[in-house]
Amino acid sequence: AVIAAAGTCFLGVGFAGETAGTVSDFAMIVTSFTQPQKYNATGAAVAIPTAAAGQTSQADRTLVVPDGFSIQDVNVQFNITHADVTRLTLQLISPGGTVVELFSNVGQVGTKANFLNTILDDQAATRIQNSQAPFFGTFRPEVGSPLSQFTTTISAGTWTLRVINTATAGAASPAGSIGSFTLTLAKPVDASQDGLAVVDTGTVGLSIFNS
Repeated sequence: AVIAAAGTCFLGVGFAGETAGTVSDFAMIVTSFTQPQKYNATGAAVAIPTAAAGQTSQADRTLVVPDGFSIQDVNVQFNITHADVTRLTLQLISPGGTVVELFSNVGQVGTKANFLNTILDDQAATRIQNSQAPFFGTFRPEVGSPLSQFTTTISAGTWTLRVINTATAGAASPAGSIGSFTLTLAKPVDASQDGLAVVDTGTVGLSIFNS
């Protein structure tokens, strides 16, 4: 298993017999865990052009990850200003060229405007299409667990957050902008190299008895 955060670990014992007993000693050996690495886009916000009726426009916000490692998890955080987010599709593109669609045409209820420090995380409880604009908080992407497609790919290089602005046949879709863009990538760490191979050993006073 991979341990992603510090905390308390519990030893569970199943009991299906007739004889009572005790657990005296246990040790937990950690061979690997992950550390989150955060990377931010720099520079000014990127404009999302107006899309003429029946047409699309596109805007790309990029960031460079200088470190190369095998990715264990990806979360993406962003700010997008747009008066009608139901017209938008959001994609994340890795340095290796993997294109993952995170959502399309969400925000059908509410103000229909803006993403405010929105975080997309495959482990979040609520899917983004089940919320409403303005989107503030942490959500799962629209379909499946698309961020997992980046697992075990190499982190280093230029990542792209792409917004596609799609107009209906009868009306243009307004301009907007992509503000901040942050990636949090889980980096594997060899615990034995950090002197953390044995996290804890101890004696427990756990008694097992039948009822």
